Amino acid sequence: MLLPCSHDPKATAQIKPAIDLLQRLDTLHPKVLEAHGLTPADYHPKLVFRSAVESIRGTYIASSLTQRQGLVASVLEAMKVNKAITDYKPQGARQRFDFEVMVAKKPKEMAAVEVKGGEGNSIGISDRPLWANEFIV
Repeated sequence: MLLPCSHDPKATAQIKPAIDLLQRLDTLHPKVLEAHGLTPADYHPKLVFRSAVESIRGTYIASSLTQRQGLVASVLEAMKVNKAITDYKPQGARQRFDFEVMVAKKPKEMAAVEVKGGEGNSIGISDRPLWANEFIV
C-alpha cells in the first residue's frame, strides 16, 4: 500500500479551478448538464450538485476505509507474530467495530478496535462491545 507524503504542485494548483467549475457548471456550461439529462435550474436549488458530491465522497471514503483496515490488520499481524497480542479477528460489516483483539489469554484481556479516518459523522458511529476491556478508535 502506498501512502502519499506529498502532492504534485501542478495537480494541487488545479483544485480551486475544478471546484469553481463544478460549483458554477449550471451557469457556465448549462448545455453540458442538459446533454447529460440534467436540468440546470435544479442543479443547486434541488440539491442535484450536493447529492452527487456526497455520493462520490461516500464511495471514496468506503474505498479508503478498506485501505485503512488493511494497514491496521498489518500492524495487528506484526503484533501477533512478535507475541505482543495473542490473536485478532476482523469483524467486517457484522459489527460496529472492525477488529476483535485478544491481548492475553490468562487473564483474558480483550480489545475492540474501530478504524476511523476522521471524516464527517463516522467518528460518532461505533459501539464498544460489553466484553471489551479496551476500546480503541
